Amino acid sequence: SLTPAPQANGTYAFEMPAADVTVSAMFALIPPAAPSLSVTSVSTDGAVVVTWELADDGAVVTGLSLAVSQDGQPVEGFPIEIPVGETSRTLTGLTPGATYELTLTASNGEASATSAAVEVNVPEPEDPTYAVSVADGIKNGSLTVSLGEATAGEKIIITPRPATGYEVASVAVAEADSGASVAVTPDVSG
Repeated sequence: SLTPAPQANGTYAFEMPAADVTVSAMFALIPPAAPSLSVTSVSTDGAVVVTWELADDGAVVTGLSLAVSQDGQPVEGFPIEIPVGETSRTLTGLTPGATYELTLTASNGEASATSAAVEVNVPEPEDPTYAVSVADGIKNGSLTVSLGEATAGEKIIITPRPATGYEVASVAVAEADSGASVAVTPDVSG
């Protein structure tokens, strides 16, 4: 039997023969279209938020699977199955400084479709900076510092300027929270 194209309203017609007939039909599952996957945020602690949209093509999606790979190899613990109906997921434990590829596969038991791969670069955390402040109430002169904030290990130049008739007796640096002394040496760089 031939299946003619349906009418615009989705109906079919035939001319009745001079005999009893049995009408039947077969229905095919609509395969899902590829979902649209995107990354909405990435943090330096390795957390990545992904969102997705499923195509509105009439297909019934019964399964979602999110895959994460690095250098073409699956990352341990992936892919993960995601309940149908969810539209976002926060992934944790990804390594700062690493690049990953993410894909989402929608399936319905007979067919599946996979999103385009989305590349994610998890940034390295920035080194923390610390404030450098000059104490209030310095008498008989002033001093300046080369930086108002710096990272650990960065060199800070202190320039004391004694008032006329005074000379530098000492220069001290202490940690603001603990009061612990920080070693100060003459700057030989000029």
